[in-house]
Amino acid sequence: MNNVLCFINNNLIKVLNNEDVDYSILSSDEQVKLIEVCEIHDLELLFYQSYSKWFRSISSDEYSEVYEQWKTECLKKTLESKLRYKNTKEVINHLMERDIKVLLFKGLDYASYYNDFCHRIMCDVDLCVSKSDYKKAYKLLKALNFNAKPDDNIDVIFADRTRKDITFKKKNFYPIELHFDLVNKDAYKEFSSFKVDIETDCVFVENDNLSYFKLNISDNIIYCLIHIYCHFKASGIGYKQLIDLYHLSTADEIDWQYITEKLKEYGILHFSKLIYIIIRDLFGINVIVEKFNLDDTIDDIVVELFMEDMYKGGSFGYSDRNNYISKQVADYNVNNKSSILNLIKFAFPQKEHLMKNPRYDYCSNVLLLPIAWLHRLSRNIRLGRLSLFNKNLSWDSVNRRKYIMKWINEND
Repeated sequence: MNNVLCFINNNLIKVLNNEDVDYSILSSDEQVKLIEVCEIHDLELLFYQSYSKWFRSISSDEYSEVYEQWKTECLKKTLESKLRYKNTKEVINHLMERDIKVLLFKGLDYASYYNDFCHRIMCDVDLCVSKSDYKKAYKLLKALNFNAKPDDNIDVIFADRTRKDITFKKKNFYPIELHFDLVNKDAYKEFSSFKVDIETDCVFVENDNLSYFKLNISDNIIYCLIHIYCHFKASGIGYKQLIDLYHLSTADEIDWQYITEKLKEYGILHFSKLIYIIIRDLFGINVIVEKFNLDDTIDDIVVELFMEDMYKGGSFGYSDRNNYISKQVADYNVNNKSSILNLIKFAFPQKEHLMKNPRYDYCSNVLLLPIAWLHRLSRNIRLGRLSLFNKNLSWDSVNRRKYIMKWINEND
């Protein structure tokens, strides 16, 4: 582990608590590297406010170039986040005022635990409504001039067993993922019994001129661990997901016995203990260790491999997947998929997949699919993403996650 990662590990809890941090122990080059690593892990706004506080407290101009570089990038992102947040709040209130009970979960809910919600970087906002309210919410968002892909309509979503949400986009708003189920139970059958009723199982919140429902704290912890598990199995996780769980786990009135029973039922109890051991080491919260009954049954190799995968993978593991074809071939090791089938799907993706990228909106006309396939392939070659033969980080990541998944399956 390099000096920058050691620095993040040693100071993460101080940064979260807005305590003073001494950045002078890093050289100028290491401070530049810190910016890069924080961006990979979606920590740049969190660490920038800490770095800015330190920089203003010193009299030297030695690090002014690093500070100005970081300041320019982060102020822009902060202003964009505040504008998107303000506008998206109005949409959520608009739905609630029309008698649609909105459950706010994941990103924007977790952001409320930070000193400043902007410090928790989000790419979208996740909302869940009941299936009976879904069509009404869909029409209201369309009436507010939000755009969804042409094939993202109610009938398709309700009929497609692999999809449980539609993404709505509008300039200066967070993209809104509208769900009618918190977990895709067809893709992750182990969580098929996870059910939440918005009216009876959730908590109504009025905060910062925003009204919404949120999961009760115990169910929120369970869901957070399910979400971490699903992302780890698919690609990996980063610091951001551990910070989310840390914030939730230091709240009051947590029913740890209920949580333990549910995690055991879902088959992720040992995986969850692994996550809490890492949280203990990062944040030093021994109270969780006591209440969660952590013991010495976690293999040290598993902990080391998990941390290595997190360091190299960044937020959701994506930074470790720079060779897309290698990932497609290697993924079958973790998810028991056919490597040949993955290659075919990669080379000739369906139009729904292509149209997630605005560059390929024209694929609504299926006759133009071959043009999109050719363009996508040539672009990836130009960007140097298609080396099949060089040893690639994605192979290492798959092998790490394969070892960990084997350990989880043997213990849970």
